Amino acid sequence: MKKLLLETQKQAKAEEINAINRLIERVAEVTTVPDLQRNLILTAFGQAAELLLDKAELIKIRFGHDTFGWWLEISDNGPINDRFESEVIAEAGSSSFPCDRISYSPGRGSSWNCLRLAWADIASETVPKILIVEDEGILRTLYKMYLGNNYAVESVSSGLEAIDALHASPADLVISDIEMPGMDGLTLREKLVEDPNTELMPFVFLTGYEDDNLVERATSLGIDDYLVKPVTREQLLRTVERVLGRTQQIIRRISERIDKRITASLAPSLPTDIPGWRMAFATRNTGSGGGDFLFHQRQGGNTLLFLADIMGHDDTAKFFSFSYGGYIRGLIQSSEFSENPAALLEQLSLAALQDQLLSQTTLTCTAITLMPSGKVALASAAHPPPIRLSKAGPEVLSVGGMLPGVLPDPGYQIEWLQLQAGERIALYTDGLFEAADDETGRQHLEEQILLRLSNTLEDSIETALEQVMALFDELTGTPARDDTLLLLLEPDRDGGS
Repeated sequence: MKKLLLETQKQAKAEEINAINRLIERVAEVTTVPDLQRNLILTAFGQAAELLLDKAELIKIRFGHDTFGWWLEISDNGPINDRFESEVIAEAGSSSFPCDRISYSPGRGSSWNCLRLAWADIASETVPKILIVEDEGILRTLYKMYLGNNYAVESVSSGLEAIDALHASPADLVISDIEMPGMDGLTLREKLVEDPNTELMPFVFLTGYEDDNLVERATSLGIDDYLVKPVTREQLLRTVERVLGRTQQIIRRISERIDKRITASLAPSLPTDIPGWRMAFATRNTGSGGGDFLFHQRQGGNTLLFLADIMGHDDTAKFFSFSYGGYIRGLIQSSEFSENPAALLEQLSLAALQDQLLSQTTLTCTAITLMPSGKVALASAAHPPPIRLSKAGPEVLSVGGMLPGVLPDPGYQIEWLQLQAGERIALYTDGLFEAADDETGRQHLEEQILLRLSNTLEDSIETALEQVMALFDELTGTPARDDTLLLLLEPDRDGGS
């Protein structure tokens, strides 16, 4: 499914284009676009925008993600650009734009020209980072050779350089010689323990000789291991594996204890009775990272539902999710948004832009108001589009809006629907269609899930949900690769219109 993360329109002037470049960069950062692709996207935008200066009055930018990967659409109201057309022709061999796919739709009459660039998803495999602190160049090179095939290794020659390196980019493990000119290893360890940002960082000492007093002082600094040179490759690998494994085990146990309470408090829920509606939902949880939220609030005769997907896959994402979830709950409960779900997204986006805590993480979300008559009001902020299910087949609804916290005035719009008996709406998080290994797998997953949603339209909503999620588990395997939530809604056949 196509997900819109950013949409904006500016004048085709240098200062406005620079502002758009910063917006794209911010969205790419908060949505964890890999560094390589982020640089390619910004480079491609710069190349295209330069060709539009003084030739168009306005440019429109749309940036998002789909089953292929990241995409950028650059539309303009100027004359047809021969350069863009030639780039499309050259795509198979020598296009100068750094992208995997390129297309150009020249404007005809009152329509705009549109250049579309796309970048295929790349696997982002994270490996532990190790910082080696050793003043002898030969040993630094040797240790990097020992560890380089299994870990991301950085090396420096002194304690002072190590502190600078760790401030710039934290490490998962520090391996340091003790005897070094200037700041020695013991002093380095003392400095790191004094800093809250590095005090718990795993640490291993290396030394050229054994000395009881030295060993006692080193171990008193709370290190994880102590190795005497010369160190073999097997010794070093075994020590690194043991220390990192023990550290991850401690983090996992602490996280599990806290996570149980957080997960329980964030567990999706629905009211037992919504006038005029039936609904059912199911989730698949990876147990780590941000997670999916489903909140509700009865306001007058209407019911407001809020579905969100908090991005992030590390241990800290869960804690930021807890803070975000608390804020959203309070916001929904304290204000009347049932007549205007877009206003809820506007207020949430403003908070994400201004609040230091909320700006630490990113979410996509959909707000929906259910009215007893079967009427629906929808608003979306970069969330996967809802699907309307009827006898005519599945219809992906054009409900879009940019990522919260990017612009002070994101301009969310409301989509009004009138559902009839026998029709349904499917709301979901992106794990439903993206929990496959590659583009082919994601496309197959999407096709099969949409087919199952259509084929179960005559079944009860509970049976339909059960069959769709059974197919999802069959196609994606267990445990889940990504947090997933699917919510089905339909007018009450007995009491709704």
